[in-house]
Amino acid sequence: MEDVNRALIELGGSLIGGHTEYTPGIDRVIASTTAIGIGDHYVTTSGAKPGDLVLVTKYVALEGTAVLASDFRDELMSRGVPKEVLNRSRNLLKEISVVREALSLADIASSMHDPTEGGLLQGLLEIAEASGVRLRINVDRVPTLPETKQIFSTLGIDPLRSLSSGMLIATIPRDHVQSAINRLNTLGINYSVIGEVVKGETGVELISNSGIISEVHEFIEDDVMKLWHLKYGR
Repeated sequence: MEDVNRALIELGGSLIGGHTEYTPGIDRVIASTTAIGIGDHYVTTSGAKPGDLVLVTKYVALEGTAVLASDFRDELMSRGVPKEVLNRSRNLLKEISVVREALSLADIASSMHDPTEGGLLQGLLEIAEASGVRLRINVDRVPTLPETKQIFSTLGIDPLRSLSSGMLIATIPRDHVQSAINRLNTLGINYSVIGEVVKGETGVELISNSGIISEVHEFIEDDVMKLWHLKYGR
């Protein structure tokens, strides 16, 4: 509840009710929240239009990197990942709020989404499906921390398909992109324009600087969650 209180103070929000209870047969903590926001408009995942550019903030797999650094610490250290890298990675949990950048871009973005389970690729797919468009994404432009590259390569999993809370996806009309960039620079938030919205079959087209890689049309099972379930069995 101290964490909840700190987050609400940061957002200017209020806690207006709630209770806790113990239930036999449940062996872990479960938190359930109803959040109510008041504003003059809202941005959905369904507003992306051909011609928009796809912008992301911060770095891919921030949450996944922090989870792996915490829950797989011993295994990663045994494989040569330095303690300093793991400590920095665990601190990434402090970066998983996207509220500041979302509020900053809300009046110019045609759609926004925060990729969680399934990672960046699942988040992009959800925008594409909700908007009935095709997203052409250059994977070489996806911002990735050195810590993420080291941890994920050590474990042999894909950061593009892994927990990415902390990264905001926004589709921005081309004539507003510079304004979006200026606002993020003012906030000191890292960003990258990774692709564009195009006409065509609904889905995500992945390209690199050397050409087309693949397409995404199906639900993505999160790599971090798969690894976690293999280890902990739940």
